[in-house]
Amino acid sequence: NTDAEIEYTNPAHERITGYTLAEALGRTPAALHRPEGYDPAFYDRIWKTAESGQVWKGTILGRRKDGSLWHQDTTISPVRSEKGKITHYIAIKRDITADIERRHALAESEQRFRDFAEAASDWLWEMDENLRFASFTGNEPHVGGRVAAEAYGKTRWELFGADPDTDENWGRHRDDLEARRPFRDFRSE
Repeated sequence: NTDAEIEYTNPAHERITGYTLAEALGRTPAALHRPEGYDPAFYDRIWKTAESGQVWKGTILGRRKDGSLWHQDTTISPVRSEKGKITHYIAIKRDITADIERRHALAESEQRFRDFAEAASDWLWEMDENLRFASFTGNEPHVGGRVAAEAYGKTRWELFGADPDTDENWGRHRDDLEARRPFRDFRSE
């Protein structure tokens, strides 16, 4: 309603938050879900938007009945009477906690790899789907006697002037790269 008191929740609300419909009725989302240390100004902006008749969309961090936190992709829309007066608000929420956690885990993993690559005494590279150099990391990479900047967009054999169709050593190496097999101690001579 216009006092932000809950009049209805669907079964997904209970499954996600742990609060039954009976426990939620007549209470505000703030009373049920706001975590400790929340920013009151953030929630004030949400309600000012809704009270002005506009739709608010964003991500909210909420607290479940058991105290655990969940990330909500939220849309809050005002509902109007036939005369245009706001009578209720509808909040549609989607639990995106797993998505947020996966993104954080990926970012942490990428940072660990970057830290490792920067600390390595050697250098590392990435190739695109056509086996052309796409990025370099590490200590002053030189490829085929060229600095890394000259190697971008080229294959390893192009840098060495080799032909993997006629050179057996380069042919095996290209086969390993195409099959995404690891290799060590490859010699270009």
